[in-house]
Amino acid sequence: MKIWNCMAALILLGCMALTASAADAVTLTVHVHDGSLDGDLLSGVSISGTDEAGNGFEAITDSDGIAVINGEPGTWTFTFEMDGYEPLYLKYNATTTEDTAAYLEKSS
Repeated sequence: MKIWNCMAALILLGCMALTASAADAVTLTVHVHDGSLDGDLLSGVSISGTDEAGNGFEAITDSDGIAVINGEPGTWTFTFEMDGYEPLYLKYNATTTEDTAAYLEKSS
Protein backbone atom coordinates (compact mmCIF):
# COMPACT_ATOMS: atom_id res chain seq x y z
CA MET A 1 0.00 0.00 0.00
CA LYS A 2 2.93 2.34 0.73
CA ILE A 3 4.12 2.10 -2.85
CA TRP A 4 0.70 3.26 -4.14
CA ASN A 5 0.79 6.26 -1.79
CA CYS A 6 4.28 7.16 -3.03
CA MET A 7 3.21 6.81 -6.67
CA ALA A 8 0.12 8.94 -6.06
CA ALA A 9 2.28 11.60 -4.40
CA LEU A 10 4.73 11.61 -7.33
CA ILE A 11 1.90 11.91 -9.85
CA LEU A 12 0.37 14.76 -7.85
CA LEU A 13 3.71 16.59 -7.63
CA GLY A 14 4.25 16.12 -11.37
CA CYS A 15 0.82 17.60 -12.11
CA MET A 16 1.51 20.53 -9.81
CA ALA A 17 4.81 21.22 -11.59
CA LEU A 18 3.09 21.19 -14.98
CA THR A 19 0.39 23.54 -13.73
CA ALA A 20 2.93 25.95 -12.26
CA SER A 21 4.90 25.96 -15.51
CA ALA A 22 1.79 26.68 -17.59
CA ALA A 23 0.75 29.41 -15.15
CA ASP A 24 4.12 31.14 -15.61
CA ALA A 25 3.62 31.58 -19.37
CA VAL A 26 2.47 34.98 -20.64
CA THR A 27 0.46 35.72 -23.78
CA LEU A 28 0.75 39.05 -25.55
CA THR A 29 -1.86 40.04 -28.10
CA VAL A 30 0.00 42.60 -30.23
CA HIS A 31 -1.87 45.14 -32.40
CA VAL A 32 0.37 46.75 -35.05
CA HIS A 33 -0.66 50.14 -36.45
CA ASP A 34 0.36 52.33 -39.39
CA GLY A 35 2.20 55.54 -38.40
CA SER A 36 0.81 55.97 -34.87
CA LEU A 37 -1.19 54.12 -32.26
CA ASP A 38 -4.28 55.75 -33.81
CA GLY A 39 -3.36 54.55 -37.33
CA ASP A 40 -4.95 51.75 -39.29
CA LEU A 41 -4.02 48.21 -38.26
CA LEU A 42 -1.46 46.52 -40.53
CA SER A 43 -1.76 42.92 -41.71
CA GLY A 44 1.29 40.95 -42.79
CA VAL A 45 3.77 42.46 -40.32
CA SER A 46 6.52 39.99 -39.43
CA ILE A 47 7.26 39.89 -35.70
CA SER A 48 10.24 37.99 -34.29
CA GLY A 49 12.19 38.02 -31.07
CA THR A 50 12.98 36.23 -27.82
CA ASP A 51 11.31 35.93 -24.44
CA GLU A 52 13.04 36.23 -21.04
CA ALA A 53 14.27 32.62 -21.19
CA GLY A 54 15.82 33.15 -24.64
CA ASN A 55 13.12 31.18 -26.47
CA GLY A 56 12.62 32.52 -29.97
CA PHE A 57 9.22 33.39 -31.42
CA GLU A 58 7.86 34.40 -34.81
CA ALA A 59 4.43 35.63 -35.82
CA ILE A 60 2.73 37.53 -38.62
CA THR A 61 -0.15 39.89 -38.00
CA ASP A 62 -3.46 38.59 -39.32
CA SER A 63 -5.98 40.45 -41.48
CA ASP A 64 -7.01 42.44 -38.38
CA GLY A 65 -3.40 43.54 -37.67
CA ILE A 66 -3.10 41.27 -34.64
CA ALA A 67 -0.56 38.61 -33.62
CA VAL A 68 -0.63 36.44 -30.49
CA ILE A 69 2.71 35.49 -28.93
CA ASN A 70 3.41 33.22 -25.93
CA GLY A 71 6.53 33.05 -23.79
CA GLU A 72 8.18 33.20 -20.39
CA PRO A 73 7.58 36.39 -18.36
CA GLY A 74 10.25 39.06 -18.21
CA THR A 75 11.98 41.30 -20.74
CA TRP A 76 11.24 40.35 -24.34
CA THR A 77 12.99 41.66 -27.45
CA PHE A 78 10.99 42.32 -30.61
CA THR A 79 11.69 43.06 -34.26
CA PHE A 80 8.78 44.25 -36.41
CA GLU A 81 9.29 44.24 -40.19
CA MET A 82 7.15 44.95 -43.24
CA ASP A 83 8.03 46.04 -46.78
CA GLY A 84 7.68 49.80 -47.18
CA TYR A 85 8.18 50.45 -43.43
CA GLU A 86 11.18 51.12 -41.21
CA PRO A 87 12.02 48.11 -39.01
CA LEU A 88 11.14 48.57 -35.36
CA TYR A 89 13.24 47.11 -32.54
CA LEU A 90 11.75 47.06 -29.05
CA LYS A 91 12.27 45.64 -25.58
CA TYR A 92 9.09 45.04 -23.61
CA ASN A 93 8.54 43.95 -20.01
CA ALA A 94 6.02 41.13 -20.51
CA THR A 95 4.97 40.08 -17.02
CA THR A 96 1.23 39.49 -17.46
CA THR A 97 -1.06 38.30 -20.22
CA GLU A 98 -2.31 41.45 -21.94
CA ASP A 99 -3.08 43.36 -25.13
CA THR A 100 -0.37 45.74 -26.31
CA ALA A 101 0.34 47.81 -29.41
CA ALA A 102 3.13 49.12 -31.61
CA TYR A 103 3.29 51.15 -34.80
CA LEU A 104 5.47 51.21 -37.87
CA GLU A 105 6.55 54.31 -39.79
CA LYS A 106 6.77 54.30 -43.57
CA SER A 107 10.22 54.26 -45.18
CA SER A 108 11.39 57.49 -46.79
